[in-house]
Amino acid sequence: MTPLNATQGASHLHISLKSFCQMAATGTIPAAKIGPEGGKEWVTTAEALDAYLTKEIAEQTERLRKPYVPGKIMEAARRSRAIPSLTSANG
Repeated sequence: MTPLNATQGASHLHISLKSFCQMAATGTIPAAKIGPEGGKEWVTTAEALDAYLTKEIAEQTERLRKPYVPGKIMEAARRSRAIPSLTSANG
C-alpha cells in the first residue's frame, strides 16, 4: 500500500489540490482525514485512486457509447444543414 497526502493525491490524479480536497470532502474520491479532533490532513492511497480511476473511466466510457444506427449520423448531419440532402431540388 502506497500512502499519499493530499498534494501527492492531487498530483496522482492530475488535478488541483483544491479539487482534490473538494472531491475528498464530498466522498467522490476515496480519502480520509487523519489527525486529532476529526483530522487535519487528507490521506489516500495510490491503489485506492487507481481503483477509482479505473471505475470512473469505465462508467464514463459506457455512458458515452451510443449504439450505431445506420443512416442516423447522415440524417442528423442533414438536419443541421452540414450535408445537403441527396434528394434536394437543387441537384
